[in-house]
Amino acid sequence: MSKKRILANTLTIVVIVGLILSITWHKSTENSRKSVNAEYYITKVAPTLTIPGTIVSSHIKQYNLTNSLTLKNKLFVRNNQIIFKGEPLYQITDISTIDNINDLKTELLDSYSQRKELSSKRESITNIDKNINKLELKINRLSNQAINIIYAPFDGTVSINENNDSDITMKLYSNSLEAKGYISQFDYFKVKPYQGTFVNSVIKNYKIKSKLSFLSKIADSQREGKYAFTIKIPSNSGFLNGQSVNISFVNDKLIAPRSYIKRYNNKYFVRLYKNKKKIYKKITGYYLGDYFYINSGINKGDKLIQND
Repeated sequence: MSKKRILANTLTIVVIVGLILSITWHKSTENSRKSVNAEYYITKVAPTLTIPGTIVSSHIKQYNLTNSLTLKNKLFVRNNQIIFKGEPLYQITDISTIDNINDLKTELLDSYSQRKELSSKRESITNIDKNINKLELKINRLSNQAINIIYAPFDGTVSINENNDSDITMKLYSNSLEAKGYISQFDYFKVKPYQGTFVNSVIKNYKIKSKLSFLSKIADSQREGKYAFTIKIPSNSGFLNGQSVNISFVNDKLIAPRSYIKRYNNKYFVRLYKNKKKIYKKITGYYLGDYFYINSGINKGDKLIQND
């Protein structure tokens, strides 16, 4: 066999071996990539939590008025009347105190007559003057107690319910509004005070952005396992008292399935796939249900590798 023939065969064998190795490496890389792709989890923001709620007055003041032989009430407002802070709502008159004042006034007039008579006779009026001063002070004090006017503590709308001839229930509903709802014990730790929210009208298609202003730490007595929360509503929002709404909590926390989290010495770690490398990264957060809610350590869109 000639040298040229041997060289040609050798080159052919080298090329074939090179092709085989290239194909094998390519398949191995593809399999590895597919394996990684099949195992990694792309971090994302927790799903939006939406809860039904109702628009209510942020302040409600109730007054129970009772007319009797000794107490008389005089209303200055009518049902459904809009009233402003500081305006009079009603007046309470204590009849027995008024009667007492009238008796004291009669006694005072008698004392004036006695003083006049003593003065004309040029007799001492010291004692009678003391009695007159005492009566006047007592009348002034009782006059302040006899009539009491109740004023509106805030801007609002009056609701009056006359239970019978003698009993009246008056409620003052503030113009300032809030959205109120109840969150279940399973979702309680998914929200936090002052968290951003969207309040959406059920009937009309409009919404406002606000914040969680109150989250109760005690379950509602009439709703087992549910906790009240409120959200402030701007006065010019267009919402009506009693209107049904949907409340959506803006969630900025990242989540990852439990199986992607590794705990060591009370610290949490994840395996991150970055720049074709697998690295461990420390994170902070907490478990809730089937997921781990991440406070810090990684970013949205990071690829996590499932723990072995």
